[in-house]
Amino acid sequence: MTDCSMKKLFQRLAGRRYYRIFVLSGLLLAVRALYHLAFMAMFVHESVVLPGEVTDVRQKPFEDTISALVHGSGSCAGDVSYQPFVRFTLPSGIVINRLMTDAGNEDYTIGQSVEVITPALDPSGARINQWKYLWGTETLELGVGVLL
Repeated sequence: MTDCSMKKLFQRLAGRRYYRIFVLSGLLLAVRALYHLAFMAMFVHESVVLPGEVTDVRQKPFEDTISALVHGSGSCAGDVSYQPFVRFTLPSGIVINRLMTDAGNEDYTIGQSVEVITPALDPSGARINQWKYLWGTETLELGVGVLL
């Protein structure tokens, strides 16, 4: 099917007014995702990757299915998410012990090594250096925007 025939088919199925709403929603979602991806690219460019060690793990159930899907693949409401406390040392020698806000459905063990990516001057923005925590949500959002 060509783009023109796909457009006509969708207009017949959804109606002209709803077609415009879907296109506008998709465009706004894609622009928002591109903005967040650009922000994440700047974050990664200005940050340092440091070795870290898990010192404790907080278990927390997902409140609803949407938050579960955002944080872990195949998770449902009531599934447990794991947030590790990670100790890492900044290049300046300061030791930081921080709860990572990146909650996922993978369990961490005490003493496990993880990579942390953090701005050198602001360790409060530290994140676990995994693709799904850095790029996953925004990439999914961009895909849905393009699909719409």
